[in-house]
Amino acid sequence: MPVAPAKPEISYDLTLMNGVAGLRLVSNVLELLDAGGMPRLRVRPPRIQNGDCSVVDARLEVTGCANGHQPARSVGPAGYGARSGVVPGFVTWDPAAVTYPALVDPGWITLRDP
Repeated sequence: MPVAPAKPEISYDLTLMNGVAGLRLVSNVLELLDAGGMPRLRVRPPRIQNGDCSVVDARLEVTGCANGHQPARSVGPAGYGARSGVVPGFVTWDPAAVTYPALVDPGWITLRDP
């Protein structure tokens, strides 16, 4: 972002495809779960690189579904409420902590079977 946005956030639309049984957001990490409750795709906690190359932590939020907040796999996917469709996601930050231009790019990780 070359200049500060009107609101300190970036919005995303997460399109949930076949095979995604639910979402889990714990400790600022979002996981997309399979039918067995195993994470298959993970979004790392977002960070912002300021124009001076310093780094600021940001927050990841998901709305429009009852995403799980339990880290244990035994909770299962049934309580996560999002099985298909589009789920709004947001990265938000403290506007006083960011200098522009700034780079916001949460890291996505594909997870494999153990």
